[in-house]
Order: sequence, then C-alpha cells, then structure tokens
Amino acid sequence: MKKYIWKEADVTNAGLGSNLTLEGSVEADASIMLGDKTFAAIGAAPGLGSAIEAARLLARESQQPLPLGRVRPM
Repeated sequence: MKKYIWKEADVTNAGLGSNLTLEGSVEADASIMLGDKTFAAIGAAPGLGSAIEAARLLARESQQPLPLGRVRPM
C-alpha cells in the first residue's frame, strides 16, 4: 500500500486541500476512508498542519465506544 503525503504546492495558494480566506488565514479540507470501512472528513478547519492526519485521527477515534451506550453523530 502506498502512502501519499501532500505538502505545499506551487499551483495552489495554500497547499493541496487548503485555501486562503478573505482574512488571509488558511483553512483545510480532507477526507479519508480506511481499509476497514471507517471514514472521516475535516472541512474548513483553520490552523491544521495536516488535515489528512486530523481526518485519520478522527476516523480512528470514532471507533471507540462512548460511555453510557451513547452513539456518535454521523
């Protein structure tokens, strides 16, 4: 399995999956689907160094059960 890491790109204004806002801050988007059918997405998130790593962490954390039998939002 290949692992791809996206960094700053010369053809975009803030790196792949990111955009500059009118105020000049960077907001990032990313989505991921893991081989075990777990998935997650991050949208318009400011201040992330790697939105895909945040999405990966969210996918993994969402597999953990919540106390008192609660169900995570979808």
